[in-house]
Amino acid sequence: MRPAPYALSRAYAIVRRHDRTIHLMSNRYHIFFVASGVIFIAASIIGLLGALKVAHPIVLLDFFPFANIRPLHTFLSISAVLVGLQGLVLAIVDRPSSRLWFWAYCGALGLFVVGGVAALATGQGTGREYFSWPIVLSAPLLAAWMMFLSKILLAGRQMERRSPEGFWLIGFGSVFILSGFLESHFWRFQPIAANFVQDLTIQWHGIDTFFAGINAVLYGCGVFMLSPTPKRVRSGILFGVAGFSLLFTFGHHHYISPQPNFLKTLAFIASMLAMVSFWRHLSAYKKSANLALSQNYALPLWRTVQLWTLVSIATGVLFAVPQLNLIVHGTYLVLIHAMGAMIGVNFMIIIAGGLIFSANRRQIRPARIRWGVRLVNVSLIGLWLILGTAGALKGIIRVDGDYYDFQPLREIALYGFPLIGAVLLGGIALLNNEMIRANLVTRQRNRKTRNRLVIFLSKHLGRRRRRPQPLLEFEANRMNPTVSRPHAERPVNTAPEEQISHDIKAEDFPLSEVQEKEKFVN
Repeated sequence: MRPAPYALSRAYAIVRRHDRTIHLMSNRYHIFFVASGVIFIAASIIGLLGALKVAHPIVLLDFFPFANIRPLHTFLSISAVLVGLQGLVLAIVDRPSSRLWFWAYCGALGLFVVGGVAALATGQGTGREYFSWPIVLSAPLLAAWMMFLSKILLAGRQMERRSPEGFWLIGFGSVFILSGFLESHFWRFQPIAANFVQDLTIQWHGIDTFFAGINAVLYGCGVFMLSPTPKRVRSGILFGVAGFSLLFTFGHHHYISPQPNFLKTLAFIASMLAMVSFWRHLSAYKKSANLALSQNYALPLWRTVQLWTLVSIATGVLFAVPQLNLIVHGTYLVLIHAMGAMIGVNFMIIIAGGLIFSANRRQIRPARIRWGVRLVNVSLIGLWLILGTAGALKGIIRVDGDYYDFQPLREIALYGFPLIGAVLLGGIALLNNEMIRANLVTRQRNRKTRNRLVIFLSKHLGRRRRRPQPLLEFEANRMNPTVSRPHAERPVNTAPEEQISHDIKAEDFPLSEVQEKEKFVN
């Protein structure tokens, strides 16, 4: 038999392998929810620093300039949404993954996020809108996304059986994200970079396609989470209207540019068609008051998603009107419109999915979820009032005035921006804390399982221990001085040797079994 140290080391190796298999194979998507929550909190902290810089430009003037804060904030927000989105889809797919695939996938995403943060924090970005990270980091993101698409394709038939509409939303949304991502790199081609109008048009079309794909994938995930029964694909007309709107609304971002007029006309028509989506979401919001969910903590999150979806669609339609677009363009009204969609819709869907697919739902505290939702809603309403006022003052006064007419008024309106931003940070941190906490319980459970297995295997693979004696025989041997016993079990007698030898008599010792048998035979 092998010596005990070898057997114990082998047992520990087996348990370590078993523990790693449990953590990576059964709960592989929980790491994406944890990472998304951490990145969301980091983005909120950087956003709060940006609010301080906007309201009080002297704060951190030389240490952390606003030119570094803004791209870093947008990059972290996009990264958090992408990581959380992929975690949701992997949780829905729920197919085993090899260890090599898992680590390659996580490594590519981690390289993109960590490299982008390091580059943008030091001012090494491209200066592009939203896609501001160094172009060399697009390679690991593209590799990760191709691995992600392969996962969807392999599980396509299974997902379609579970929910046809959810699968098609995730499918064409993922293709839209890839298309917008690739299109946003066309500025590297010299003919496009040399033409300002082409560059601006393609840039905003790529950005709009990219975020339209993100919204479609998240709505598809919501269909899987909300519908207990398969939901059939909506009519082709509705899909056609949605596809047309997603592809051509980009033009309303820059009506004032010299882009072709037919693109402006298509953008206006596509934006007005979004009213169809608005009425559908309004009907769903009214019905959601009576929505019965198996998880009571998810209802406030879904109500918030539907509310801010309505606000985003309505304001998007209004901002596409040319007369209003002239006032709104380039102001903080566009900023809060984007923040409302990113936080009130995308962030809330990821939080809801991260809680529903968490490792241990018993760790979720519904009261904290409700408080987090309230803080986020109140802060978003406050930001709409503050940033909306500042944006309206700038947009209206700049038509007949100059910079010095509206800037003092805008600074006064922005005084409360950091305070509301701190409340928003508290709500986001509270929700993310619940999601992270619920998805980290698995590792503690695996650690307990590992400890039990170590104890079990060490007993069976280590040295064989002496079988314990029955209780009566043990008691008899303890009273018999002829039976050898460990030193710790021997009674301590402090009497002198003469007294001990004088007190000991032969008849004081009971007979053993052999002596009893011999006595009986004789």
